[in-house]
Amino acid sequence: MNKSPKVSIITISYNNLKGLERTIKSVLKQTYQNIEFILIDGASNDGTDDLLKSYSKKVSFWISEKDKGIADAFNKGLKHVTGDCVFFLNSGDVFVNDNVISNVASEWEYNPVDVLFYKVQVSKNVFIPAKELKDDVEKIWNLATVPHQGAFINSEVFKELGGFNTNFEIRMDYEFFARCKSNHCTYKYVPETIVSYEAGGKSMLIENRKKFWKEGMSIKHLYNIPITYKDMVKAVIYR
Repeated sequence: MNKSPKVSIITISYNNLKGLERTIKSVLKQTYQNIEFILIDGASNDGTDDLLKSYSKKVSFWISEKDKGIADAFNKGLKHVTGDCVFFLNSGDVFVNDNVISNVASEWEYNPVDVLFYKVQVSKNVFIPAKELKDDVEKIWNLATVPHQGAFINSEVFKELGGFNTNFEIRMDYEFFARCKSNHCTYKYVPETIVSYEAGGKSMLIENRKKFWKEGMSIKHLYNIPITYKDMVKAVIYR
């Protein structure tokens, strides 16, 4: 590439004032200069609006209005993307150091694939997107083990395949990556941790585990992804 890629970072939030400020500060501390920072809030009532106003001159775009869920919020952010690559960093999530985007952008310049996958850190545990990924890349799609915070996506992919499917309340990222595979997107795994991920999102709630599984099964059927033994066990549990 003739110039450093423009990286669009999308952060969505709802009633997570302290977490959102941690995320904003983490992005603003990045040493990489060519960043487009887009903030999408779902009409929070915890003071988030005032926080966004206080950072309005330091971000590229922000809005606070009701949405129809996570996928809808992601798609609102995508409408304002002008960068070469897209990265999703939810409120409460932070980069592990100030050079993450600089390093990722350099990797992408040398390997301009459709999707770069990285590790993320959950609390004090390191979560690897797919076990032994180097030897069995197929697992990166079939096991649904890639958090969107670990994916660095070429913006052209969204132009070609569209945004997130709003029919999925929880597993919209799994559906998107399954769609990528179905359309033969190129990808590379980089075994480095880039984000500290705040556990406790919608998919982690006990009352949502059944929906999480059901949406996952719908996606597997939709894209002909193999059913595992664990899937069959959960079919008995959630019937």
